[in-house]
Amino acid sequence: MTQAKSRGARRSKVAGKSEQAVRYRVKKQAAGERVRTAPNGLEALLSEYEYAAITGESVSTARMNRLLGKGCPFVKLGALVRYRPDDIRAYIEQNLRPTTTAAPVPASMPGAIDSVNVSGGAAA
Repeated sequence: MTQAKSRGARRSKVAGKSEQAVRYRVKKQAAGERVRTAPNGLEALLSEYEYAAITGESVSTARMNRLLGKGCPFVKLGALVRYRPDDIRAYIEQNLRPTTTAAPVPASMPGAIDSVNVSGGAAA
């Protein structure tokens, strides 16, 4: 019984350290610093936890988006899922909207508005 408790305590300590490491790396990356490189000079791939921390979505949302074929492109290496930093940047840029009205409204959507009239009068 005591061995099981000590193993659980070790796991939580390791999980806490890795969580701190992810936050530290994300903070450095947000500051524009180069975080790490692979031995061959390539930029290292990011885990789904690092991706979630950067984008602000949960890991389960990232997994669901992968399952549905939505979201950021990813790399599958065996059982590992990794994200390229350039793909994450491109995905964020692709979803950049200057205003809330900049996103197109699908015409097939019930009650879709053809044009928005800011002055308050009827749309032409």
